Amino acid sequence: MKSRNDRILNWAIKKVKLEYSEDISLLVVYGSYVNGTEDPMSDVDFYFIPKNEKANELGRTFIIEGIGYDLFPMRWERVEGLAALNESLTPLLGNANIAYASSDEDRKRFEKLQGILHRNLTNLSFMHQKAVDKLAQAIDAWSRLVVQSDLCNCRLFAGVILLQLADSVAYQNLTYFKKGLKMQFADLKMMDNLPDGFIKRYEVVIKANTVAEIKERCRKLIASCKDFLDSDIETAVHYPEKDKLVQEPHDIDFHVLAEIYGEIISTFNKVYSSCENDNSILAFVSAVCLQQVLNDVVPNIRLDVLSNYNIADLSRFSASVKSSEAELVKYITVGGAVIKSYDSVDEFLITN
Repeated sequence: MKSRNDRILNWAIKKVKLEYSEDISLLVVYGSYVNGTEDPMSDVDFYFIPKNEKANELGRTFIIEGIGYDLFPMRWERVEGLAALNESLTPLLGNANIAYASSDEDRKRFEKLQGILHRNLTNLSFMHQKAVDKLAQAIDAWSRLVVQSDLCNCRLFAGVILLQLADSVAYQNLTYFKKGLKMQFADLKMMDNLPDGFIKRYEVVIKANTVAEIKERCRKLIASCKDFLDSDIETAVHYPEKDKLVQEPHDIDFHVLAEIYGEIISTFNKVYSSCENDNSILAFVSAVCLQQVLNDVVPNIRLDVLSNYNIADLSRFSASVKSSEAELVKYITVGGAVIKSYDSVDEFLITN
C-alpha cells in the first residue's frame, strides 16, 4: 500500500500533467522524502517552477492527518540564486529530484544549475567569501542581541547566530547541510575543519538560561569563528527603536494567515517530535525558526515559543509550544478563516 506522501506526490504529478502541462517547467521534490530522513511526521517537500502566472494557481497549503503540506512556486531566477549559494536553501537544488519535466530543455537547465552549484562548492576562494558573508550576518544578529533584555528575543537572536555560523563553518568546509535542519548538528560534528571548541560552544549557547549567559556565550562563539576565518569584521549596534523585532500591529488577512499556518505546522510538529525524541538541539533551532515566522505574521498578538525552552524539561517546553499553537489556531478561526485540513488522503483527493 502506498504511503500518504507517495499518494500526495502522485496527486501533484497528475495535477500538473492534466491541468498545467503548458504552464509549469518542473515539479521538484526534496527534503526527507528523498534524503532518507523521513519519519511518521514528515511531509513531502515539493515546489514547481512556473512558466506563467496561471501556474501559480497550483500553489497551495493543506493539512492531512495533522501533517502540513506546502506546494509552492520558485522561479528560475531564485533557483539560479541557489546555485550561487545566495540563501540557505541549497538542498532544494543540490539534493532534489525532478518529479515532472515539461521538456528535456527544462530538465537540462535544472541539471546545469546543479552542476554550477557543485563547481562552486569546489572553489576555495568563492566558498571562503560565502563563509565570511555568513559570519557577517551572525555578527549583525549579535549587534541586535546585545541590546535585548527579553529572554525570548535573546534566544531568538542566539538561534539566528547559531544558524548563520553553522552555515559559515559548512561553507568553509566546502559543503552545506544536505539533509537540512534535521541533521545539521550531526553533520557539523562530522566536519574535519572546525573553529576551536565550536561544538561545545554551540551546545552551551542552547543550554543558557539567562540573558547574560546567552550574550556572553554567543560572544565567545562568534570570536572563535572570526579567528577561524581570519576575519576582522566589525559591527555597529542596532538599537530596538531603529530596528524593531516585531512589526507594528496592522490589519491581518486571516485567509493568508491560515495559509501560513498550513506552511508552519510542520515546524510545530518538528518541535514536538524533537522533544519526544529528546533532541534538545533540533527542538531549539526549530523553535527559533518558528519564532521568526510568528514575529513576522502575527504582530497583533504575542506568541512566545522560546522563553520556556529548558533543555532539562523538554516535555514542559513542548506543552508550552502547543499552547501557543492553539492560540494561533483560535486567532485564525475567530478571524473568520478556514484552515484547510483533511482527516485522510482520500478526503483530500475528493476535493482536489
